Amino acid sequence: MPDWLEDLALESIAPPANWLPSRSEQLDDARLTLRRRFGLMKETPARPSHHLRDFGGAHPFFGGSRIVSGDEIEADLETVITTVNPPIAQSWMDGLGAVAFIVALIGVNAWWIGGTSREGLRAGASALLVVGGWLALVLFGAWRQRGIELDVDGVHVRRWTDRWFRQPGFRLGPPDLVRATLTSPLRLTLERTRA
Repeated sequence: MPDWLEDLALESIAPPANWLPSRSEQLDDARLTLRRRFGLMKETPARPSHHLRDFGGAHPFFGGSRIVSGDEIEADLETVITTVNPPIAQSWMDGLGAVAFIVALIGVNAWWIGGTSREGLRAGASALLVVGGWLALVLFGAWRQRGIELDVDGVHVRRWTDRWFRQPGFRLGPPDLVRATLTSPLRLTLERTRA
């Protein structure tokens, strides 16, 4: 599969917030952001706020702008920098969800027209099966995917479903005791080394 198609399938269809810097600027700023997060800087320069125009000039009578504070931008940057594979709805989930929704609408429409006849009940049941199948597929995919997080307690690994249901993940320990190795193009191995 081409890289661009793989990225398209695994990323969120929602674009990143437009007040966040570009990916290269985020990486350049990662050291500073991590030093701020873990209190390793005595004086922290304040991040400037961002003036955001939500509606532009299309709705001149409504206050179509707001200010995103520097603290909010800093918190978003920390989340981006300290999380690998965040638990967001990926494009394959959204795309299959749209197809399931359309098929379910067709089935509900046929059920509405058919009423309690055999064909109507069959159409309604098929709509429920399509939506249930999509939900089961999303939950299975999320159960198989892991997020790697860095916080004040150290490095954690959690399934997406654990994150969605607010379950704790597996704590690997402090970052300097964790070694990551890419054993194949699709397999990342994390090991805790001895102190």
